[in-house]
Amino acid sequence: MHNFMIETNSNTNRDEATHGTEFSPRVPVTTKTNLKDIRIATDATISPDGKRAAFVVSEWVPEMPRQRTRLWAVKTNGSSEAGALMKGTRADTNPRWSPDNQQLAFISRGEGEKDRPQVHVMAAEGGEVRQVCKMPNGASDLSWSPDGKYIAFLSVDGGDPVSDPKVFTPGQGRHRRLWRVRIDSDTPEPV
Repeated sequence: MHNFMIETNSNTNRDEATHGTEFSPRVPVTTKTNLKDIRIATDATISPDGKRAAFVVSEWVPEMPRQRTRLWAVKTNGSSEAGALMKGTRADTNPRWSPDNQQLAFISRGEGEKDRPQVHVMAAEGGEVRQVCKMPNGASDLSWSPDGKYIAFLSVDGGDPVSDPKVFTPGQGRHRRLWRVRIDSDTPEPV
């Protein structure tokens, strides 16, 4: 087990500090036991009516190989505690409110390790999640149309970057194309 440590020195002489002067005792910053308790909130977005906020919470889960990212929401008036909108091991990011405040669109990688991130929607209050479309290279950077009928997003052009021997890093050096999909359809179209 490795601990992160901070060493402090009360002596302000830089030369002495760099030549091995006595340091105060090491103080653990994080340990394996408290690292799991750290949650980081990012990508916050306020609903168009200003009543709710959605955001992404990243946290370490011992049985998972990478951080779990989930969507959380909270009322902006402080009348409720923030809470996760879904359970499970999906990797959810990029929450965006529909213009009518009724739905939340987001990018999610499914439960499988090899799943590509795709566009999903759900009711703003939580509930069933629906994948809007399936893009071979995944999707990113989504946005609602002002009328709420479409979701625009980016996706990498070309074949499967993992199986293409000429591509060393998936997505690197490849163009991303702007797409849109009707919210009541599952067929994306390039813009």
